[in-house]
Amino acid sequence: MASVSLETVGRRIYVVNSPFSAKDQLKSAGCKWDTDRRQWWAGSSTRSKLEPIIAELNGVGHSASVATEGSMEVAESLGLDKETPAGIVADKLRESGREKEADNIARGKSAQEDPHSIRLTGKGRYKGREYYAGAISGDGKRVRLLTLPDASGKYLDFWAPCADVEQTKKYQPREKWDGRRYSGRTVTVYTTLGSIADFVRKQKDPDRTKRVQCPECDAWHDDGEPCRECGGC
Repeated sequence: MASVSLETVGRRIYVVNSPFSAKDQLKSAGCKWDTDRRQWWAGSSTRSKLEPIIAELNGVGHSASVATEGSMEVAESLGLDKETPAGIVADKLRESGREKEADNIARGKSAQEDPHSIRLTGKGRYKGREYYAGAISGDGKRVRLLTLPDASGKYLDFWAPCADVEQTKKYQPREKWDGRRYSGRTVTVYTTLGSIADFVRKQKDPDRTKRVQCPECDAWHDDGEPCRECGGC
């Protein structure tokens, strides 16, 4: 199989020879599908996000025998020296049940996931403080608890016994118009840590909460966004 590469065409970067299995990674990096070229593409400013993905698809891994920036971020919180090799840090994370973080460290990335990829099931109170609740462990005994990202993008992420967490709110998936005018189709939308963080930031910025009326169907929607009723504006 030919290696995966990036090709710059004007202001676009195309991902050449990408396998079907990489579609979710590419979509999460902001890529869109070009039906004519049958290739994923993104704006030129996303190159830094795409390069690690391309390296991973081509089997170019980061050495687990040395400390990486990502492993150093979490090593001390695990009781390890900051210079502990990434492979050992990843193993320690797996022992703690933090599989996704371990995989990220093993790939040379930051341990923490993109907040927009973390689905939330609700909110819960644990030891007197309220957290956002994520997935439930396979044995049903632990729940993932998180805080919103701070200004630097860091957030608290840990697992707690379900028996010790009082559920205070529950999030349900919802159906949303798919964005294509007159398609009549919907997509399932999940509440994520990133979507909550975006909403909070938006509420603090009056200019981003401005609403306008669609000239085609008279429905109201957020300024700068397509109309949810007809797709106009």
